[in-house]
Amino acid sequence: MIRQLLLVCFLTLAVPAQAGTSSCDATCESVIRDWVDGDAQGYEPSMARDAEKFDGPATQAACSSKRGDAPTVHAVVLAPFFRNFIELPGTQNDAKLLKSYFIDRGVPPELIRVADGDQVTRARMIEVLTETLPCVRERDQVAIVYTGASTSYDRWLAPQPEEFLDVMCSDGEKDDALKTFCEAAPTLDGEELQVAVKTFQNAVDANNEVFHFSSEVNVDLENLRANEATLIDGLGATELANFVTQVRNRNADAFVVLDTNYAAATRLLQKGRDAVNDGGWYWDASADDEAAPADLNDQLVPLYGSGHFAAFYATNEKQLALEGAVGDDNIVLGHFIFTFAEALRAKPDMAMTELASIITKAMRDNMPDQTPVFEASSTDLRFLVAKAGVEKQDQSIEIISPAVKRGATSVEEKSFKLVARYMGTAKATKAIVDGDLVAVDGNGQFEKEIADTGGKIEIAIRVLSRDLETLAATSLKLREQNPEEEIVTAAGRKVMLMIANEQYQDKGFAALKTPLADATSISEILSAKFGFVTKIEQGGKSLDLFLVNASKTQIEQTLFNLRRALTAEDQLLVFYAGHGENDPDLGAYWVPADGAPATDISWISAYDITLELKRMNARAVLVISDSCYAGGLSRSGSEVANTEARDRWLAKASRLKARQLIASGGEEPVEDGGGGGHSVFAKALIAALQEMPGRTFTASELFEQKVKPAVISAASATAEGQTPGFHRIARAGDEPGSEFIFVAAGAP
Repeated sequence: MIRQLLLVCFLTLAVPAQAGTSSCDATCESVIRDWVDGDAQGYEPSMARDAEKFDGPATQAACSSKRGDAPTVHAVVLAPFFRNFIELPGTQNDAKLLKSYFIDRGVPPELIRVADGDQVTRARMIEVLTETLPCVRERDQVAIVYTGASTSYDRWLAPQPEEFLDVMCSDGEKDDALKTFCEAAPTLDGEELQVAVKTFQNAVDANNEVFHFSSEVNVDLENLRANEATLIDGLGATELANFVTQVRNRNADAFVVLDTNYAAATRLLQKGRDAVNDGGWYWDASADDEAAPADLNDQLVPLYGSGHFAAFYATNEKQLALEGAVGDDNIVLGHFIFTFAEALRAKPDMAMTELASIITKAMRDNMPDQTPVFEASSTDLRFLVAKAGVEKQDQSIEIISPAVKRGATSVEEKSFKLVARYMGTAKATKAIVDGDLVAVDGNGQFEKEIADTGGKIEIAIRVLSRDLETLAATSLKLREQNPEEEIVTAAGRKVMLMIANEQYQDKGFAALKTPLADATSISEILSAKFGFVTKIEQGGKSLDLFLVNASKTQIEQTLFNLRRALTAEDQLLVFYAGHGENDPDLGAYWVPADGAPATDISWISAYDITLELKRMNARAVLVISDSCYAGGLSRSGSEVANTEARDRWLAKASRLKARQLIASGGEEPVEDGGGGGHSVFAKALIAALQEMPGRTFTASELFEQKVKPAVISAASATAEGQTPGFHRIARAGDEPGSEFIFVAAGAP
């Protein structure tokens, strides 16, 4: 019996010619696409739904079945019976055969889920898969078998290209756009007709999702395109791919067997590749708020786990699956399921490639009209064999925070932020921390908020490559509160980079009077009052962050070293005093001590500075620039936040990523001197840091309340028109509502 309904031939309907435009323009193309989408959804309701992603509360619940701690196998069989289609008794016998085989192979009965009969609705199929996920653990295998019928709109229901206009315009009710189009359709010819046909074909191709039928399918064999009679519903190929991905994200393996029509069109391997979330960095320099490109298929669940999958398809993308009587009892079974089971009974523990070879030969000898297809993310999988061995682990993960003191080897906090770094040589793109995906940045660092450690004894950590292979694995041990040992979560460091350029190698830049004095005084107050430092350890070496008459290479190298050294808990304040330049087309620049006049390649551009800030791991970065054209570093303004609920506001702002700038001027020259041995701006900043009320305040408050009024009121600055500014550097990743917060040393 054929698990398929042959396409019927449609009579071409004549449409009388009427007056109207013959151009298939954008409106014409839109009408065709809308009609095809509506036609497909009319027959296949699931086309109009968002694909199930199996990420709801039910799949995250506790496992309701008994299972041990060792890796195990789970089995799911979906075998609908079709009352309102071709009755396929083989599907029900397939289910019985497979359940018996699973039990014989030692699959725990409580981990076998079979949905068979005429009540295998789409909802039931999703329910069975959803119930399976909570019990799946690392190194398990999940076997999923579907036996039944499948199709897609383009294979069964779509009109042929040469007749689509007749079918499209023969519909009863039409909206105004379709009615106008159909009136003009008879006059389409030549290139215009080709455009219309091509648009139709593209729209059909976009509706090529394969659906594996549920038992509620209803097909009128006499009139396939009768809307009131034909209904196709079931589990979409994307939904099956999403379930496989969720299994793989649990670092378990999936083994899929599809005995159905066009089985290989499910394309699980391609969908798995499309679902890989590679964590790529995207930024368009032409716009502050450019959206990242859309995913290839936004209905796919992102794949980040290290589990693998294999798929055994009964047919290629164009063939029909067959069933028939076998044995002396003439029991009807799917030919592929029977061949698959017999091969495994002869030799249970076969590598996938060997099993595929045996099945292919048997099908070629006994069922030449069916050509099976096999694909996998790894050929090491064996059917119904969970991974028993522990994967090799490269212990090259450094836990940065929480830090442990006094020789303690575990952490007792109930909640904390985990900050870690992969120290290996391979390229890491993702990490799995406590079962959740987190991104790994270009410096190997990653982080995750651990909200509640209740009942856990450790936090599992795994670092993955772009190909989702495990590069390193470790765990952070947890224990109950012990007052005898002091365990504290490491506070972030307060780091300042001071750059004071006074003397320039090229005499085209005049020597400046105050940068060194400015940087020295500001660093002293930042150190004494707020705990900022100009030396940190990196790789066993001390990194000096007070630069005097620094070259371009020295500044860029220091910024790079900071990018490697800082963690997500750190604060960074960058102070620059020196010459600045501005190009109307290319923006603002800092001029290093070895910079040459009219040679922008020897300067450091605002673009490069912004890029470094974006790459920084530090949670909050404040740039204070005392130079000509300092405001050119950012053209994004800021308002001081409403402080009616100040404590709550500060608590929220402190958790957001801050990239902010206090500039001595806008895009005009600024004063060197005029502040009693300091620049006008530096004098105002020093006074502001000393005089700010309270022990906790933000950079925006510092600027608005103290720095800005003092600079504007200075007589020399007013004469030159110097106007300081506070900016959010959006392109460097500043998040709305964030603040760079100054906290006095010793303040709670």
